[in-house]
Amino acid sequence: MNTPFQINITSEIGKLKHVILHRPDEEINHIVPQNLGFSLFDDTPYLSDMQKEHDAFADLLRQHGAAVHYLTDLLGDILKSPATKKEILTYILGKDITGCNYIEACIFEYLMNLDAAGTARCLIKGLSVTDVAKFKTQPVISDYMPEKYMFYLLPLPNAYFMRDAAAIIGNGISVHTMKNTVRMRESRIARAIYEHHPLFSGNVPLWYDNNLQSSSIEGGDILVINDSSVVVGCSQRTDAAAVQILAENLFSQNDDMRAVYAVELPKIRAFMHLDTVFTMIDYDQFTIYPLLDQNMNVVKIMRSAGGCPQFQRMDSLKVALCDALGVTHLNFIQSGGNDPVVAAREQWNDSTNTFVIAPGEVIAYNRNEISNEILAKNNIKVHTIRGSELVRGRGGPRCMTMPLCREKIN
Repeated sequence: MNTPFQINITSEIGKLKHVILHRPDEEINHIVPQNLGFSLFDDTPYLSDMQKEHDAFADLLRQHGAAVHYLTDLLGDILKSPATKKEILTYILGKDITGCNYIEACIFEYLMNLDAAGTARCLIKGLSVTDVAKFKTQPVISDYMPEKYMFYLLPLPNAYFMRDAAAIIGNGISVHTMKNTVRMRESRIARAIYEHHPLFSGNVPLWYDNNLQSSSIEGGDILVINDSSVVVGCSQRTDAAAVQILAENLFSQNDDMRAVYAVELPKIRAFMHLDTVFTMIDYDQFTIYPLLDQNMNVVKIMRSAGGCPQFQRMDSLKVALCDALGVTHLNFIQSGGNDPVVAAREQWNDSTNTFVIAPGEVIAYNRNEISNEILAKNNIKVHTIRGSELVRGRGGPRCMTMPLCREKIN
């Protein structure tokens, strides 16, 4: 078990202390060309190289003082107790097992009989017809064939994008209703860890409840600017209604929270989350995709004495960020420079999806050479990792992380 500590994220840029990662595993090899679209991938990654790239990323985080917690370890921890394993497993599986009642019972019994680590791995890698055939005890008299290319329990190939299923804001957590059904189990895993793991022991507020809300929201759209302001993208995967629910919960349970800024994004895959086009990298510096309309619709949601939130239209994204930070000037660093071809190409490979490990110090993919050079020219220290396989799921270093604790910034 991990030693409990106080979760706390009051900025995007404070020195990283604790983070959750998921090392890509067998679930990646369950992606086939026929289910690419459903799996939200554009290609079939090479797992061996993908793991090497991810291990290098994790090692870099450790070298800079961060404690790395792995999703499968945390999940395995909470499945060790026979007294609670059945309850947790029932919740995480939900209605995900596809097949007849006998198959469902067979899979459930199989997972219950595995050790905790084995159960945790299966919940992420999925179970195919071939897997299930090994422990079936009787034939199934049915013409039923599992959907999505022969999986009774679908794999979770997007699980290494730890950013989306849940997010820490201040001293609380937001557990999300995901846009795509293939990812809903990721949220239930995050919720089970929140409820049962000692990492979250104590009074940890729940800002968004995936068990109650149907409006989708994902962590790639949530940027914590400081202890009083959060910016949330209304994107392809985050609904405006969810942003308002999150804001109202933050206002009612967090006295420090002053405003939530809702940013409307185009509903296209290239802009799927706010952090695919825009991230905070220093006290007054942001990297941004230059073809993004900076005069987009931005609404400031504010607390009010009467309880109902107030709304104010902002003139631009930069005006909103200056308002959030209480400054008069910001530097937007344009990824890809002034070349629209380079900018578009590198943004597709997550040039703006940088992950901050300390103020003005980021991790980025080495393939985005022009964007990284521009960051360096603006006094940003850039550590690069290889991402040739990791990027195939359309996510960068920020997407792959769920920060739990950062140092407070001055």
